Amino acid sequence: MRMILKGWLGVLALLAWTAAGAEPETPPDAPAIKPLRIFTHQGPVLDAAFSHDGQFIVSGDNEKLAYLWSVADGREVRRFAGHTGEVATAALAPDGKTLISGSYDRTAILWDAASGAQKAQIKDHTATVFQLACSPDGRWLATGSEHEVLITPLDGTISAHKLDGTCEPVCFAPDSSVLLTKGQGDGQLLLWSLKSFSRVKAIALGENRTVWGCAFAPDGRTVILGLRENVGLLVERASGRICGTLEGHTNHVRWAAVSPDGRRIATASWDQSVGLWDAWTGESLGYLKHHQDLVLAVDFSKDGRYLLSAARDQEVALWDLAQTRAPESGKAPDAAALEAAWQALAGEDAPEAYRAVLAFTRAGESGAALLAERLRPAAKPELDAAKVRQKIAELDHDDFDVRSNAMSYLRELGAAAVGELKTALAAEPALELKTRLNELLAGAAVEVPISKETLRAIRAQQALERIGSAAARAVLERQAAGAPDAPETADARDALRRLDARK
Repeated sequence: MRMILKGWLGVLALLAWTAAGAEPETPPDAPAIKPLRIFTHQGPVLDAAFSHDGQFIVSGDNEKLAYLWSVADGREVRRFAGHTGEVATAALAPDGKTLISGSYDRTAILWDAASGAQKAQIKDHTATVFQLACSPDGRWLATGSEHEVLITPLDGTISAHKLDGTCEPVCFAPDSSVLLTKGQGDGQLLLWSLKSFSRVKAIALGENRTVWGCAFAPDGRTVILGLRENVGLLVERASGRICGTLEGHTNHVRWAAVSPDGRRIATASWDQSVGLWDAWTGESLGYLKHHQDLVLAVDFSKDGRYLLSAARDQEVALWDLAQTRAPESGKAPDAAALEAAWQALAGEDAPEAYRAVLAFTRAGESGAALLAERLRPAAKPELDAAKVRQKIAELDHDDFDVRSNAMSYLRELGAAAVGELKTALAAEPALELKTRLNELLAGAAVEVPISKETLRAIRAQQALERIGSAAARAVLERQAAGAPDAPETADARDALRRLDARK
């Protein structure tokens, strides 16, 4: 599911395409199926997405309108008129009560989905609002243009926070902990903490990489990107490295979405097709062909059964994925292959490591058994708590040198000092001390390069979560009991939470 991730398309590029009159070359492999239902607009559709409950579709077009449709019968429920420019992006908030639309008029409007009345308007953008995303927990709205990204509370208190040096696309992690944006230059992704609105990580994709769309995998460990260079990319969040490439489209990949179970990826392309992919192997599962113009958006329903696609041919198509090829389980590796996979889990070759995760997944119980034998919880660092508390107290010292030394000491401790810093902050200290504590906590939140063993543990835990058996869960529980602030410990806790949610 796309978690309400939205898209745009540049006007000049479209004019160049249509003026040339070129017929795009479409990929050859297409399942012989037709859409289950068509939702027709009066003009080119620029964006569409499912509601969180899957009962509605929201869409926007170049006629300056946003729409709400019933999935069950294809009925138009309501139109939302108020923009003075094309509606480039539209979505429903997770609670289904608020519809949000972004426009070429440089505004985003929050609407009451039931009545159609305007609730609020965001007017702080300096260019077209091309994309928007709602955090899965329903707290935040991110709106993105080619010049900036703004974060706004979804509770009606409109006070936008600008993220410097950013632009669209935008997407939230499934746990709503971070927001991913693009940097102002091509080939750079930025991760932002939703607690402090500070940048916690930068990912360099290399030159000639123009990102147009983004989506997190349901486990948050992988980011899927749509690129102008006709491909989709899979990027490992922990290492920041490209771990897979989706090749087969013959024109720009405008958007990407991931199924709720994490097994399929769908891509929207200018070659007028929708690509389907095995998210674990990168293998093509075929292409859906119906649209007669550029496909600009795709989205999975919450149950993963249906897919929608939106295009400039004025249509949103609803597809029944039960009629398409499903990802295959694959052959279980032998002992030698698993041993090689164990070594690859700690390697710098991200694609090989991604294949190693798949090898352990396919091995099932034997893979879980080997990981149970090899993995160890993160060791808890020896911390002089009394000294940490002393240094925290010195943050409010009258002597500048004492304060400076205390800041340096606590900053070097990083995540290990977070617990004591939060305790001090909860005591409601004076303003200056509070400011320094918040600064240290923001610094501790920055994702620093992790060791090979930590990376191996995170990758191994991804396989254990996929296996999902009692034995795999037991290993994750042991890993979750490691050092509280270690990355692998947090990853194991998150994996257990997701496994619990599946019950």
